[in-house]
Amino acid sequence: QRRFRFRCKTEEESRSWRIAISEAKLLGGHRCNAGFSTPAHVSDKHFKCCEKCRVSFSTTKAKHHCRCCGRLFCAACSGGAKLSLSPYSNAVRCCNGCGDKQRELISRDKAELERARDFVARDLLLLQDGGMFHDMERMDVSWKMFLETSLPGVPLSQRTLVLEDFLNHKVDLAPKTTANRIKAAAQKAVERAKNMRQQDVVNALTISGAKTNITEMTKGATRTGQQFLAAAKNLKDQVKGEHLTLICVADLIGISDCAGSPPLVKLYGEDRAQRAVAITYRFYDILGQLSEGGLLLVAETAASKKLWLTALQELTLLSKKKGEEHYLIIAQAKKEQDVRVKATLHERKSARLSAV
Repeated sequence: QRRFRFRCKTEEESRSWRIAISEAKLLGGHRCNAGFSTPAHVSDKHFKCCEKCRVSFSTTKAKHHCRCCGRLFCAACSGGAKLSLSPYSNAVRCCNGCGDKQRELISRDKAELERARDFVARDLLLLQDGGMFHDMERMDVSWKMFLETSLPGVPLSQRTLVLEDFLNHKVDLAPKTTANRIKAAAQKAVERAKNMRQQDVVNALTISGAKTNITEMTKGATRTGQQFLAAAKNLKDQVKGEHLTLICVADLIGISDCAGSPPLVKLYGEDRAQRAVAITYRFYDILGQLSEGGLLLVAETAASKKLWLTALQELTLLSKKKGEEHYLIIAQAKKEQDVRVKATLHERKSARLSAV
């Protein structure tokens, strides 16, 4: 058993070393970072054989440091293609294990960066510009959905998906008034109470007739409650202006395609079901409890539905992945740089043409 001490210049450096040592103990060894080398290498005098094949080093069996993990290997166990690792300016030698892992990580990072670039170029602009949808249950309600434009540096998961719903008065499907609906429901409840016979009340107190009377009363109360609920759902129709539904991107649970759903096809028809998109999200209710909600929206066309479905699914996926904001920032910066380069080339070309 050996012990050693080391002194760091700052508390932050000491904390980073303690975390790195704890992770190494937990993971059982070195963990590769894509594109980066290790800052420390093992000493030559402490190792007499290769870490991989255990062959002894000699004048004919040279030892080589892996620039990724810092351990010593023979030429056969570190003879793969050299890799470009920071901060080295030239390609350096790595052991076969670290080389395979580095190539896998670099390939994954390139794929993630390309995916983020596609999202910025194709989906992010669509989300920020917004689009129009129709409500699945009510033909007279329309929705406008867009992703709010954030300040620089705000993570994608902390941005807000805004949905504005408004009543389309051109469609004659809205109820006459909410007050009339509530009044009608109350009148029906009073009429049921008036129509109760004295014998029904007596039978309700007997064992033989209690079950039948209680069942009928429960059905009547259920119907009345459903009527009140339907009236309450349309209370916002009496409020002028638009109504906002704000969904934090981090609270998005899932985006699903409703095309071909038998219940929706039966209730709303094949055409509306083919253009339907379901959005599931988390929110806090008036009691402060975390709940789940959902929206069923119908796109204007099948083509727009396909674009929005892809954009919302990519938005949900990218916001859940750690470190994805790094790729989005790089992709956004690359896009802005391309725009500046094109503008500069256009100015130079215009200047040359004007000079001629």
